[in-house]
Amino acid sequence: MKEFLRNGFEIQDFTLPTSVILSLRSQNWNDLDAQMGQLVSSEGALFHFLSSYKEFESIEHIVAIRKAPDDEGIWHDDGSRKLAFSLSLTEFPSEVEGGSLYFRKKGEEKCLEIKPQALGKLIVFLTGQDGFEHRVGAVVKGQRVICAGWCT
Repeated sequence: MKEFLRNGFEIQDFTLPTSVILSLRSQNWNDLDAQMGQLVSSEGALFHFLSSYKEFESIEHIVAIRKAPDDEGIWHDDGSRKLAFSLSLTEFPSEVEGGSLYFRKKGEEKCLEIKPQALGKLIVFLTGQDGFEHRVGAVVKGQRVICAGWCT
């Protein structure tokens, strides 16, 4: 937890249900989104996992698919949210170039880079409420799939 507070993020393993992996492999995006919605509902496993970090009432989520060529994201802080996350749904991250997630304390130039993660890796991160901001780099090769979410 000390690293989490200092760097603004932490990477954890999160076990994905087999049904999520099957929807991902068949590129059934609607089913994948519905299953992620169940995981982030107040009874869902991801909701309970994240609630060990901070107290919150609900989670918004999106399944984000970024492929080359892609635009680089801007620095932002999700400041209206208490906590945010990026759950990797990328099966072969070694085939992705770019698409890194960058973190920094607001107002600083120095940032930390997290390259696309293996399937089931969960990056939990602090928002502007705690003085942090982030951005996503452009995907220049391959496809990066994640479930991003915001805890309110």
